[in-house]
Formats: sequence, structure tokens, C-alpha cells
Amino acid sequence: MSPLGTVKSTVPMYATMNRVPGGAMLIPLILGSIIGTFAPEALGIGSFTTALFKESA
Repeated sequence: MSPLGTVKSTVPMYATMNRVPGGAMLIPLILGSIIGTFAPEALGIGSFTTALFKESA
């Protein structure tokens, strides 16, 4: 246990995301929009995923 009485996360990336207010939602959203903007073909990884994301807004 840390000195403040909180349990330390076993996933360091999640602990880092929690430092930003709303980070568990905002950071994946921002990363997804960057990938979708600069590498749109990266979302074409399968038929179901391609059908969801290829022609949608």
C-alpha cells in the first residue's frame, strides 16, 4: 500500500491515464482519432471492424 492509503495499480498505463481528469475515456478517444486521421487503413483489420468503421462518420 502506498502512504496515502490507495492501492497501487498493477497496470502502469492505467495509473498514468488516471492522472488526467477523465483520462480513462479521453486518452483512448484522442489516440483513436489520431490513428483514424493519419492511418485510416489501420482500422481495416477484419471484415466486422472494417464494416463498422470504414464508411461511418
